[in-house]
Amino acid sequence: MTRTVRCSAPGRVCLFGEHQDYLGLTVVPCALNLRCTVSGVPRSDGEFKIRDVIHGCEWSFRSDQLSYSGEDSDYLKAVVAVMAEQGMKIGGATVEISNQVPLKSGLSSSAALLVSWAKFLDLAFGLRLEPLDLAMLCYRAEHDELGVPCGVMDQISSSFGGVVEIQCRDPPKVSRLAARLEGLVVGDTLVSKRTVDVHSIRTREMASAVRRLESLLGHSVDLEALTWDEVRPHLSDLPETERKRITATIRNRDITRRAVSLLKERNPSLQALGKLMSDHHTYLRDYYEVSHPKIERLLEAARRAGALGGKLTGAGLGGCIVVLAPGRQEAVAEAIRRAGGKPYIVRPDQGATEEKGGRHDVP
Repeated sequence: MTRTVRCSAPGRVCLFGEHQDYLGLTVVPCALNLRCTVSGVPRSDGEFKIRDVIHGCEWSFRSDQLSYSGEDSDYLKAVVAVMAEQGMKIGGATVEISNQVPLKSGLSSSAALLVSWAKFLDLAFGLRLEPLDLAMLCYRAEHDELGVPCGVMDQISSSFGGVVEIQCRDPPKVSRLAARLEGLVVGDTLVSKRTVDVHSIRTREMASAVRRLESLLGHSVDLEALTWDEVRPHLSDLPETERKRITATIRNRDITRRAVSLLKERNPSLQALGKLMSDHHTYLRDYYEVSHPKIERLLEAARRAGALGGKLTGAGLGGCIVVLAPGRQEAVAEAIRRAGGKPYIVRPDQGATEEKGGRHDVP
């Protein structure tokens, strides 16, 4: 008898390092207890039959006849394609998918789908993938196979879970952070964002800014090593847009470094973390220019209700905010609701795992 395999993977918020992963810099995501679950049975005939129980979609395709159509099923096909390219032996499957992560909200619903699906195939066909292998396979499916200009943060966060520091080099270096985080509240603006558009534009702008800065400095630029004192004398020589993007990148890189130092402590100062989150958002709003009036409205409502700090999460120009409000979660959630958002009181959660019942809280 073929056994039913059931597994899940989480969505995430980016606590620090927004718009840094595709630049090769350090990011700090936190996996959330909003998860995508895949449940079903493996097949041996190469046929995939999939039902999305939340969004009412049904898809079918064969592993030897893959073509992309612009639907969410493309993510599933891309994972199958990359596994085949890497010589992994898989058959087909009949599954149901239930994705609790809000779509196009900045909480990485696509990574949760990719990673939970890849984890299902890993378990169903005995591939024995390690968390980083699983994450990088999903990154290649999204970035290389589908051409999405993403970084590695989302897939790694969903695969590993918890709060992690990711040094986005090749290969990425992942370190678990010890901090216990309480009081996280997510607010969905209900304004859909276009990650592909935002990332594509900002990637081009940053590439142009780096080239121009290299010309001014007379040497190649490593964004990890570049100091603010090196950049500052040349800011006036850059066009306004490039000046803003470089400023945001270096300032938020340094904010992320300070945050990592705090998050290595089991019980860090939440007040200090909240302030760093708000400082991070200031540069995203004023210098990276990816905020939105609804984002600002929700953040102000959360602050007035007692949040220690917060920022947009995801690409921006819509999507979600994340705030730190220990002991004030309910009040902050209600303030976000009254300001026109949809609140979620959330907690850190574990990464991709086989489902055997019970909760998934990170200890």
